[in-house]
Amino acid sequence: MITQLFNSIYSSAEVKVNPLALTASLVTGLILGIILAIFMATAIGITTGMGFLALGVFFTLLISFFWLLFEKMGFSSVSQTRRYVQIQIPSELDYEVLFEAIFETACRSFELTSVQSVDNKFIELDYVVDLKPDVSDQRLIQRFLRYEKIKNISFSKEAKKRKTL
Repeated sequence: MITQLFNSIYSSAEVKVNPLALTASLVTGLILGIILAIFMATAIGITTGMGFLALGVFFTLLISFFWLLFEKMGFSSVSQTRRYVQIQIPSELDYEVLFEAIFETACRSFELTSVQSVDNKFIELDYVVDLKPDVSDQRLIQRFLRYEKIKNISFSKEAKKRKTL
């Protein structure tokens, strides 16, 4: 289940997560974390109390080092440059070449995740893009607004909830 959860966060696929199973796994992780902290504190206290002060200090510094290392790595942080782009265009417009050129100049990566017909007149395209650090949302929107055929465009940091896959 945890693999499905991480895949749903870092890929374009949507995964249904059972709330009861998610809550159970979070509570289990919390309990195990508390138990581990108690055992580590006990181990450090016993080594210090038995006179192995250097070993207790070493173990404390080792745990602190790894804790700070994991804290600074930021592997669990959310990307600040990831955007979800939704564009509505006329159905006769050849969008692939046009949007690919725009995204290649402004984004590190981009992926077309969904194409949907709207009233048989328009096509709604959903992209997941990772902006380059020097590109702002406003700058990318201005690149799209140069083309009058684009009916609607929206950017968001959070994916929109979908009822279909």
